[in-house]
Amino acid sequence: MGRKDEILNSYFSDVGRFCDFFNGAVFGGQQMLKPEDTVPRETVSRTSGAPRRQRDVCMQSGDRGNYAIYAVENQTAVHYGMVVRIMLMDAMEYDRQLAERARIHKRNRDLRGSGEYLSGLAKRERLAPVMTVVFYYGEEPWDGSRSLRELLELPPELEEYREYFPDYPLRLIEPGQVEPGNFQTEWKTLMRMLQLKDKPEEFLAYVRGLGKEEGLSREGLMTAAVLLEDERLLERVTEEEEEKSMCTAIDYLCEKAKNSGKEEGRQQSQREMLNLIRQLAKENRLEEFLGEKESTERIDWWIQRYCPREEK
Repeated sequence: MGRKDEILNSYFSDVGRFCDFFNGAVFGGQQMLKPEDTVPRETVSRTSGAPRRQRDVCMQSGDRGNYAIYAVENQTAVHYGMVVRIMLMDAMEYDRQLAERARIHKRNRDLRGSGEYLSGLAKRERLAPVMTVVFYYGEEPWDGSRSLRELLELPPELEEYREYFPDYPLRLIEPGQVEPGNFQTEWKTLMRMLQLKDKPEEFLAYVRGLGKEEGLSREGLMTAAVLLEDERLLERVTEEEEEKSMCTAIDYLCEKAKNSGKEEGRQQSQREMLNLIRQLAKENRLEEFLGEKESTERIDWWIQRYCPREEK
């Protein structure tokens, strides 16, 4: 496991943050997971005779007699077989529960009938539900399968029976698809930063306001650096004293956003000039334009005349 994975998994391992992530990203802000009823679980999934599978973070939420198991897998790159990976880990957890129940019943000798003996499970006994979500924060849009059926290539004669084949959904969490206001912890700030990272002006305005209204802990700043894939920010936060880390991060992010805005403006100007030259060449007015190229006002006039900027 690399350093970035350790930072992100450590952040998720805080029970309050873990619960808030699920409540905000999955349950639309409803407080379904409560920190006081949530405990960490073993992250390794295994079955007898099968290879082990390592989850990123896994927790159990609810009372001892009625609980659910939740897990998070973090992804910065598209994984085209992720639905199978998640399905396998969830199945291994269900298999573990079956094996555990069978051991308990064998010890207590309380099973009745051939069906119960065969399965190792009492007739009315039920398993704890499992939910694994994939938190995807990569640059490229997710273009992988979001369900098992999407991944299947059926023979033409079976296509009309696709729904007959068992399905398994992939619950994908993407920052752009969640409402930051649904969160009650630092996830609100982190999600908003991720949503604005490609909008320099809005990102700059938001970061400038962080010190006044809402800040981030040292762990939050390190997680922000990982999610934004910013090595320099991670280095600065790591090297800075804890009480100064927020100010250092804000100064750095503001400067980066300004430079990004300038670069975006420069690229926009280059595109405008190229489009202008193409248009003028078509109308045989390029020589006329070149005769006025020393005048900034005239250049602006030519651009507005031939390449008007779109209203935002």
